[in-house]
Order: sequence, then C-alpha cells, then structure tokens
Amino acid sequence: MRKKLFVIIIGFVIVICIALLVLQFLIDAAAINECTIDIKNVRLANIGLSSCDLWVTINFTNPTNQDFSVESATFDVFVANSYVGNSNLSQFSIPKKSSREQVILLTLLYSDIAHAVIEGIKNKNFDLFISGEAKAYVFYELFTISMPFSASSTYS
Repeated sequence: MRKKLFVIIIGFVIVICIALLVLQFLIDAAAINECTIDIKNVRLANIGLSSCDLWVTINFTNPTNQDFSVESATFDVFVANSYVGNSNLSQFSIPKKSSREQVILLTLLYSDIAHAVIEGIKNKNFDLFISGEAKAYVFYELFTISMPFSASSTYS
C-alpha cells in the first residue's frame, strides 16, 4: 500500500511539473505575440549614380512582463509597392516593458528597382514597407517560436 501511495505522489508531482513547464512555454509565446514592430525612421544616407543607401530604424516594443530574446528577424523590403530586396537582423533581447531599436542599412541598386521607385527616391517622397518573420527564444531559450510581422513608413 505504501509503495502504491508513493508512486501516486511521484506521478502527481511529475504531472504538476509538466503542467508548470507547459504554462511557462505558453506565457513566453504569448509575450512574443504581443510584441509590436514599427518603422520609426527612414533616412536617405546617400544618392549615387547607380544606387542609394537608406538607414532604416526599426522599433521592437515589448509591452509584457516577460523578457525575451529574438534569435533572428528576416524580412522583405518594398519601396513604392515594388520589391527591392530583403534584409535580416541577428540576435538581440528586449527587456520587459521596454523597446529596442535596430538600425539597418539598405542599399538599393537602381538596376533592380522600378522606374517609379527611382523617381520617388529622387523626389524624396516614397513609402517603405517591410514584411517578414521574427524568431524568438522561449522557455529558457530552449525552443524558438516564429512570429510574422509587417510595418510601413512614409519618407517625405
């Protein structure tokens, strides 16, 4: 009888531990899904004969009470509704109830983009749109979870 009671108690403890681990995983995943991603600033860095450079500031906001780390973020870039390339960000963390800015340099080759985009850039009036996926660590950085995102900004 004692052995049976001991096995039941051990089983109960194991079930509680698994439930707590699953709960922690779900809390981490929910925190990542509440993160917002915005384009904060677009600056024209250089206009050359065959290309131009844009500095793009992307703001990641974590409104939750959970710290989390972003493993990577990859995204496509559109200027004036035309695809102009892609970019990525490597690992960084976002503390709870805070924001983190990441600045990327986009080099746009005129030969790769539409005439309307070139005119928009030369006239310093265009829309910038990014769309992609961020991967973040969850559950004590043992697993990763993916989160799609998009953001836009007007440069004028």
